[in-house]
Amino acid sequence: MNSPPVISNFESSCATYDANAHIQTIAANWLLDLLAELQERIPPGDALELGCGTGVFSSSLLSVCRGRRITFSDASERLLETCRTRIGMAQRSTDTSFERLDINALPEQHGRLALIASSFVLQWADNFEVCLETLSNWLVPGGYLFFSVPTNESFSEWQRICTLYNLKYTANHLPNEEQIIRAARRSGLSSRILTNSHTIRYKDARSFFRSLKLTGSHTRVDSSEKPEAANPSLWPVIRAWNESTLKPIDVSYHIAYGYLRKPKQ
Repeated sequence: MNSPPVISNFESSCATYDANAHIQTIAANWLLDLLAELQERIPPGDALELGCGTGVFSSSLLSVCRGRRITFSDASERLLETCRTRIGMAQRSTDTSFERLDINALPEQHGRLALIASSFVLQWADNFEVCLETLSNWLVPGGYLFFSVPTNESFSEWQRICTLYNLKYTANHLPNEEQIIRAARRSGLSSRILTNSHTIRYKDARSFFRSLKLTGSHTRVDSSEKPEAANPSLWPVIRAWNESTLKPIDVSYHIAYGYLRKPKQ
């Protein structure tokens, strides 16, 4: 998240994130269930959460990583402090530390890790394949990278409205399952990718776009525009969506989650 607006918008949503991070929490729980199921296969060694944010995933990850030293990282010092406070209330005996790491400026060298976990973060990488290659170099042989990301099949309702009314679709580019598998192979990683869909109901289109802002997810990384309700460029979409659809509205999210594993040597 090396884009200052991305970091700034996540920091601005710090107080409202948890109450509005519905899909992020759901995806984190799916990932946590898979991680708990497979934790006995993870080799001994340290763990890292990449992009801890306010700590929505962190507290639960802590319980799975008992007996491991775990580092929680984020690009924002403010979010690290928020997570640190949250973890302090949940911590028992696990050895924890906090580190500032930017997903788009990852060092080539890092302490060797048995586990990297990242929920709803990797989609912010400027170069998905380079990011995975770097993270794979941090893993010990047999180490795991567990992740969840929204895919490009998300927001089909938004896309439909834009197509129907010839309006610009301004969501960020999101990875797809094939891209993840291809990037894993190029980095020499085996993979197990699961997909699931979930629909969230909003009062109206404006409420949906507002939810993106309240979770800091509204920043355009491939444009100077920001898809939020306060931006006049979105008002045609909001108006068309509200006028053509019975309210409340449903918005679909398509999530890819699973793990990438480094071969044993």
